[in-house]
Amino acid sequence: MPSQDTDSRTQDQRSAVDRLRSTLADGLASVKGAEKARSLASITLEEALDQAITDITVDRSDIRPSLITRVTQLKEQVLASVDQALQMPAELFELHTEQGVANTYSDGTEPKDGLEEEEEA
Repeated sequence: MPSQDTDSRTQDQRSAVDRLRSTLADGLASVKGAEKARSLASITLEEALDQAITDITVDRSDIRPSLITRVTQLKEQVLASVDQALQMPAELFELHTEQGVANTYSDGTEPKDGLEEEEEA
């Protein structure tokens, strides 16, 4: 988007363009909404429920697993990551900023930063 300095249009021209864009967007949204309403009206509740159950329980392919499969895979990945993180020293996860270490421990205390120790020495 050009800055005000390089935009040669007047404020009235910019406002008119903004109003036109808004009106066109409203018109498109109305048409798309009507299309969606027609497509939803053509499906029964039973068909929608059957489709939802299928999406939840049936793997369509290797690259389109069911929701149950995706949640199970995600759970396994998260648990494996947590186990891996627990095996690593906590210091590896510290976030260092110009002001020091940004982390706080679960008890609310902050880890000592090596920079503070150097300044004291």
